[in-house]
Amino acid sequence: MTLPESYKNRLQELAEMQNEAFIGTWVPNKIFKMLGIDSQNVTKLGEGDNGIAFKYNDKTIKISYDFAEAEFAASIKGHNLSRVANVYEVYEYDTGEGEDNRASDQFSRSRYYWVIIKEFIPHKFGGDYTYFDALRYFDDYQEKNGFDYSETAFDNMIQVYKQGTIEFMEDKEEYDPDEDYELEDTLRWFEIFKELHMELNSFGILSVSDMKSSNMGFRDDGEPVYLELHIYKTTKGYKNPTYKPLYFKKAAELKEVRMLIREAISSLFESLDVKNYETFYHQTDAKSAESIIKNGFNTPEVWAAPDDEGSYGDVVVTIYAPEPKKPFIMDIYQLLEMVHGKKISYEKAQEIVKNNRKFYMDLGGEVNPGTFDKLRELGYDVVIEDNGDRTFLYPETLKYELEP
Repeated sequence: MTLPESYKNRLQELAEMQNEAFIGTWVPNKIFKMLGIDSQNVTKLGEGDNGIAFKYNDKTIKISYDFAEAEFAASIKGHNLSRVANVYEVYEYDTGEGEDNRASDQFSRSRYYWVIIKEFIPHKFGGDYTYFDALRYFDDYQEKNGFDYSETAFDNMIQVYKQGTIEFMEDKEEYDPDEDYELEDTLRWFEIFKELHMELNSFGILSVSDMKSSNMGFRDDGEPVYLELHIYKTTKGYKNPTYKPLYFKKAAELKEVRMLIREAISSLFESLDVKNYETFYHQTDAKSAESIIKNGFNTPEVWAAPDDEGSYGDVVVTIYAPEPKKPFIMDIYQLLEMVHGKKISYEKAQEIVKNNRKFYMDLGGEVNPGTFDKLRELGYDVVIEDNGDRTFLYPETLKYELEP
């Protein structure tokens, strides 16, 4: 398919505006201006899947489309907490179009964005094994023991853990629990979990999720705090939070840009009939690319990457692949994403991926053609490697074109 040059140029222009609007600097700079903040005095801290964070004086400004993050932040706003970064304000921006991401974040086009102004926590938490042990034990304990998140429930858990550790270690020579510093550190984490929940319980948040170490930091006094969390359970006393509305003077212009992009991309997909396909990239040389477009792939497997930044050739063939029916997964994050909503622990995912990698190498890996024959025999239709690359085992299911 060939696009008119003027249409391609316009699509590129719109795509750049879209990227700048929600991935780069367009929206942040507008927000800073509306809040009376000089963008020259703002430092970018980083960005993730759901937002981007900045430092301004002694505050963090987080721009996010994750409603769960915004809901928790708005719920603790104004409370001076010892175990969570304090939140001073939460703004809500309604773009006026897109899908309502207040109920779910599984949308490709989010309608709402939130701006969270909160305490800047200067020191990152690198994590230590006693924290991971404590969190893993806490996660298991609360599921198996009818945990009610009361102070008594935490004290009982701490006592059970301490007693179990002492009983396990008592046969070892010269064991003194008073000098077991690992036990002491783990029990300290339990006390921090208790302090966190007691604070949150006081205004209706019974329990939280997302207590991962990457969501933690240290204040200057050395005390650990959570940077952000998600609400898991609430009590009857919980009140839904409110958000301060934020308006862009050029919202109509941005809405038009996003609508044009959606329509342009939609028209491209409709002509190729790949609406429900995932996009990947196969890099090759010009002669091979021409043959692929004319005659299709002449290999039993096709390798492709989730981006076009590799260096395997000077021509990129865009590949559209249907959703895999039975993927052979060697990437833990891809596995966790594909089983989203199902009850599978991180440890179980690690075990599955580890076993898959061993099986793959035992077969001979990608250098042995028999590897893929065996995987096809077992019903697999795609191999997902640990860097996100794909090996498609049935090339005839793919659609493709030269990248514009």
